[in-house]
Amino acid sequence: MTNLDCPGCGSQRALHALLHGHIKEAISYNLFLLPAILIFILWLFNNSLYKYRQAHQSRVLIAITGQRLIYLYILCYLVWFIYRNIYSR
Repeated sequence: MTNLDCPGCGSQRALHALLHGHIKEAISYNLFLLPAILIFILWLFNNSLYKYRQAHQSRVLIAITGQRLIYLYILCYLVWFIYRNIYSR
């Protein structure tokens, strides 16, 4: 509708390329898919590892759910959105 490429555009093609082992191609489709998958895997691993130790918060969980990382990720996502729609046309 807007003729703009959203930051998530190309995620499915990037995931398909990644599953076939084409990392460079996946990055060209969507730059933020790889960090998102890495953060998700770390979160999943951490939750399964510390499932029974609820009182203990690991450093990994604090790092990937911390406000600084989340704000940095959102800022980079917005910068990518602007760059993608202005300079790649």
